[in-house]
Amino acid sequence: RRRTGGEAGARRLSGQLQIPVYDVQKVGYPQRMRDHDARRRIERQRAVYRELDDR
Repeated sequence: RRRTGGEAGARRLSGQLQIPVYDVQKVGYPQRMRDHDARRRIERQRAVYRELDDR
C-alpha cells in the first residue's frame, strides 16, 4: 500500500491501472466486504483464545 495523493491521485492511479474506484460516501460499503471483515474479526478472536488456551 502507498499514499495516492488524495482523491484526485486515487482516481488517476485507478485510471492508470484500469480498475474502478468507488466513493464509499456515495455508494456505501458493500455487504460482501462487511461480511469479510466480520469473518476476519471472528478469526482473530479465535486465534487469541487459542493462544490463551495454549498457555
